[in-house]
Amino acid sequence: KEMCQKLDPFVLDLREASSLLQKAIRQFEGSKKINTIQEVQQCIQDQKTMMKEVLEDTRLVALQRQGGAILARLRKEEPRFTHSEDYRYAMECVTSLYNQVED
Repeated sequence: KEMCQKLDPFVLDLREASSLLQKAIRQFEGSKKINTIQEVQQCIQDQKTMMKEVLEDTRLVALQRQGGAILARLRKEEPRFTHSEDYRYAMECVTSLYNQVED
């Protein structure tokens, strides 16, 4: 139970940040063919807006500032849960997700 209380909020933030980043990537990759100056200007504006959303997202900012420290604290507590295969698996998943968001 204690493990879940510490892991769950962190995992939720990681998943939401990952979802936001994937949405931004899809938007950038899915840019349609641009034929006119107005379409170019609109595309640039849309991309600026998306980047602003990403850079100002509170979850992402918090993860950038504190995510490494949170992960380090969770790893430090790992010896307390060495008997738990679930904890080891959860830490592997959290670490992987954190690394994806960081990349």
